[in-house]
Amino acid sequence: SSKAGSACQEGSRAVFVPKVTGGERFDMVMVPVNGGSEEVASYPKNRWQIPEPELPTGLSCSDLWDLAVPLLDVVVVPGVAFDDKCRRLGRGKGYYDTFLESLAA
Repeated sequence: SSKAGSACQEGSRAVFVPKVTGGERFDMVMVPVNGGSEEVASYPKNRWQIPEPELPTGLSCSDLWDLAVPLLDVVVVPGVAFDDKCRRLGRGKGYYDTFLESLAA
């Protein structure tokens, strides 16, 4: 998270961080970081103690998708292990896998 905030402060990149919005695998959106590392540090921690942003007021999940997708050049994805074909083993509900599949569509 601090790397996301630092990249944002450089001013040359649009930085987004994930926000889980529900219990289904498609319930993750990307939220823009506008305030640098101070903003990221202020996020409340989720049940895994990972800082996670609140949903911005006035923007729906669809609005956030429309905002983020055209600006994404790189997506950093956590994983337990990866094979030589870039398939990953995660430990969650498939949020990132579903997000990446949606980007490819």
